[in-house]
Amino acid sequence: MTDKPDRETWDLAMQVEQLLEGTLPATDAAELQNRIREEAATREYVARLLRLHGEMKASVRDRTRDPNLSFPLPPTALLPHRRLHPLWFICAAILALAATMVFTFRNAGSPAGEISATLEQSKFCRWGESSLPTTEGASLTAGHYELAEGMARFRFANGTTVVLEGPSYIEIVDGNRCRLRKGSLMAEVPSGADGFTVEIPGITISAGGSQFGVSADGSGKYVIQAIRNEIGVSPANGSPHVVREGERLTEDQDDPRNLPALRSSESANLALSPAVL
Repeated sequence: MTDKPDRETWDLAMQVEQLLEGTLPATDAAELQNRIREEAATREYVARLLRLHGEMKASVRDRTRDPNLSFPLPPTALLPHRRLHPLWFICAAILALAATMVFTFRNAGSPAGEISATLEQSKFCRWGESSLPTTEGASLTAGHYELAEGMARFRFANGTTVVLEGPSYIEIVDGNRCRLRKGSLMAEVPSGADGFTVEIPGITISAGGSQFGVSADGSGKYVIQAIRNEIGVSPANGSPHVVREGERLTEDQDDPRNLPALRSSESANLALSPAVL
């Protein structure tokens, strides 16, 4: 739905998110139904979002029912700072999809080494200590953000979209790289981009033409999910791994068995089991 303005598309994506959660007010739901019925572009856009939701929900169901997981993950793999409901990944994917459907890359006109990213949208955000502006549309140089609550969407200089969910602490390094100290994000790296890197404590994630989610608690526990295409994961002390579409990578520091720190589920389905997330 490339003909719709940025704000309208963002609000529509948020309405769909609320609809999926069952929190959309009746009046807004009726208005949304009218728009879907009367506007072909809105109808097509919402259909794509709902199709994405359905596919991810089906993957959650299949993953939960699969009795033959190579590495069933114990409760100790949970990130202690919060439980990530599968709907978080679905909603973040919706917002990232909204961004890729609406915006074009904005590399032209930005002096090299100055503008690293843009804060495109923020919703229900409560910001903590931040060295960068929190105004929507602000151009960002290197610096850090603390997001206490809400969801914010950044577009990096190479076209990568990052949706950050609070509570999170992120550092923007340059137009191709960020560090997630703790919290959760979803990254959509477009095809043709130079690649994008997300660093979490002890791990470096490299991606190009792919979509992935990351959650880290800041103390060494993490969940890395390849949603579309594969990503590269390089631990500080260990061999690099390729995480393929539908695979999850996690570290369980409390596991007494002598297993590698990095463990991958081999299921071809999207690994978003509520038991883990």
